[in-house]
Amino acid sequence: MPKQTCANCHFFIRRHHGERGAEHTFVVGSAQRALTAAGDLSWQRMSESIACFKGVWDEGCGLSGQAKVAATASQERHKRCYFLAYQEGMLLPAAEKLQQESVSRSFERRKYRLAIYGLLVTIIGLLAKLAYNA
Repeated sequence: MPKQTCANCHFFIRRHHGERGAEHTFVVGSAQRALTAAGDLSWQRMSESIACFKGVWDEGCGLSGQAKVAATASQERHKRCYFLAYQEGMLLPAAEKLQQESVSRSFERRKYRLAIYGLLVTIIGLLAKLAYNA
């Protein structure tokens, strides 16, 4: 299983800061992700900042060059963030929806599994009662 780092997460974004204060959010492309995974952030423009779309981290919070590389390329965030594997061409709202549905399905599976365990314990209890009374 590949490492779950920001470099291969769909929510790894770049924010362009325009001259009049306008801010635009863009998904980081495949080429830039490959460079980031290798520890190279030379593709980043001066007018852009990089961040997690879900707010887990943002370079605007004082990340130095080495800290940015660590946050994006080497720090594995397994189960400590909103990781969703990058899929070329998918927009951020669709990625958010898919991520929410995945969490919901996981919760439903857990509830189903607990119901099955409860039924099994009940059946075992009934069988034990029948065997004891027989």
